[in-house]
Amino acid sequence: MSPLERSYRRAMLAYPRSWRRKNGEVMLGTLLDAAEERASDKPAVWELASLLGHGLGERLNRRSALVLSLVALALSVTGSLLYLDPTIEAEALPYFLSISLAPFLLSLAVAGILRELDIVPHLRALAGAALALPAWLLSSLAALSWSIGFEQADQGIPYSPLAEAFVPLFLAAWAFGTSACALVLSAVLRRTGMRRIPRLLIATACGAVIAPIPSYVPLMPFGSAGIALTLLILVLLVKRTPGNAPDAQIHIPLPAVVTPRPAAPWEKARMAGAAWIGTAVGLLAVAYALTGSLWFDSGADSTETMRQGMALGLLAPLPLVLTAGRFLESRRGVSGRLAASPACAAAAALVVAAAASGLPLGDAGQWSLLLASVGIGACAAARTAFVAGIGVPGNRLLLACAFGGGYAVFPGLLVSTAGAFAAPLLGIATLVWLRRNTAPQPVLLRA
Repeated sequence: MSPLERSYRRAMLAYPRSWRRKNGEVMLGTLLDAAEERASDKPAVWELASLLGHGLGERLNRRSALVLSLVALALSVTGSLLYLDPTIEAEALPYFLSISLAPFLLSLAVAGILRELDIVPHLRALAGAALALPAWLLSSLAALSWSIGFEQADQGIPYSPLAEAFVPLFLAAWAFGTSACALVLSAVLRRTGMRRIPRLLIATACGAVIAPIPSYVPLMPFGSAGIALTLLILVLLVKRTPGNAPDAQIHIPLPAVVTPRPAAPWEKARMAGAAWIGTAVGLLAVAYALTGSLWFDSGADSTETMRQGMALGLLAPLPLVLTAGRFLESRRGVSGRLAASPACAAAAALVVAAAASGLPLGDAGQWSLLLASVGIGACAAARTAFVAGIGVPGNRLLLACAFGGGYAVFPGLLVSTAGAFAAPLLGIATLVWLRRNTAPQPVLLRA
């Protein structure tokens, strides 16, 4: 074996063994022929980088997602138990396990599912996961910095260097998280046929808003465990097609296929109008929440205008949410009663959350209303998953439980609070989606 062949074989170890067994010799022959044409006796740097990237990306699959979810679940539970144990003084260890390592493993698992479902290419999935690592590390350091600074402020002692570094740590984590989200979102938006510059701008803007949201969930005890459990259920619900091909698509056994009636032009126009209303009112709510105290000479302080702006922001997407139920009826062939039930539940959750945001801070009913909003939103998520799900009723029921429980554990409380600032993004995303071909797609008959 020549040194050149040995180098190529060593680089191809990044690929799974099953892939090397099937495609390794063909790949090796191609690489050796290319090296002979270049009259080179060693691999090119770009060849080694390509082999490493595609090989590691090939390892991101359903099996790795299953293993990573299990490991992340164990790490999150361990970190949460350590955090809740008052006898343990190692404060940094729970942060590292629950806010850094476990979420990074979950990011890898999500990248694996997106890659194997052919939603995101190999290198994009791998690059997004790689950018998630420093994002989670810096996020855990920022959380630790905040905790230490809060304790030192209570004790009236000077801030330590770590406590003073909260802002740069948070901004750095935000930048890496935005980059990771933008990479994935850009790959998804590319399927819409959107041009490169608008696609990158929209992906970056959405990534900047989305990136901070997941970082709050691991701060709650067992927060990462809830995400891991939800992802684990979703991974178990999907199955690989028959055969041993490593690049086989994930699928669920499907019943018969039908095509619903096309959406009428007035239905699409109504959906677009609701999206424009939600975007305009949402932007107004954000502006008033941040600067409303400067608008009038009413003497209202910034805290009061923030509460009022958040309440308005939670009510802004109501027309879009209610319109989406009717649009689902035409696009997916779902009956009006089934399509309306999750939309009405989601609208009720937003109204209850808006009522909670409008109450003064410290009001006894605020926390109860927030929990009620999370519960109603979880029912809406579960109902949506069951109505739009595929496969036999048992699988759809499991999917509904996973989505409902995942919403309650993961984004429920955030949607009921920080969701006030998401109405413009939801409206823009809907308008972008409506630009695509809205011809009716084949859907699956219920088993």
